[in-house]
Amino acid sequence: LTAIDDAKAYPRGFEDDGEGDLLIRKEAMALKPVVEGRVPLMVEVHRAADILQLLTLRQREPRIKLIILGATEGWRVADQIASANVPVIVNPLANLPDRFEILAATLENAGRLSAAGVTVAIADPGQASHNTRLIQQLAGNAVANGMPWEAAFKAITSVPATMYGRADLG
Repeated sequence: LTAIDDAKAYPRGFEDDGEGDLLIRKEAMALKPVVEGRVPLMVEVHRAADILQLLTLRQREPRIKLIILGATEGWRVADQIASANVPVIVNPLANLPDRFEILAATLENAGRLSAAGVTVAIADPGQASHNTRLIQQLAGNAVANGMPWEAAFKAITSVPATMYGRADLG
């Protein structure tokens, strides 16, 4: 939160010595559009408790356009995510709890989030862009596990466009 406060204060209070500031001048300048709500802040979190902690940032800084990346245990706190009006980008195939952060992983995550009113986009954050061709398969898997077809279609078309400020493309 100190970094956010530094970015909000930029350029005021930034001396060349940087004493007392968490961020250096260039970092604060880069973070400034985020704290002003002009550029979205994407944060990768998976555990339900971590998601709730991130939502407290949203309460403290309502101007920040927050996007949760991962949200593997998002279904456990779907109502809170929906209430905060924070969109998520999920991988509908994340169901193997291969680490502590995703013990409650389920193939039904995207469908449960959607049913709770969360704005859901679909992607596989663990893969590089060369596998973008598989996005339709990911959407199909989300549908097979409870996400409505129309919501899954939007999750790979208009929802990502809107998240990145390009609603005109969706």
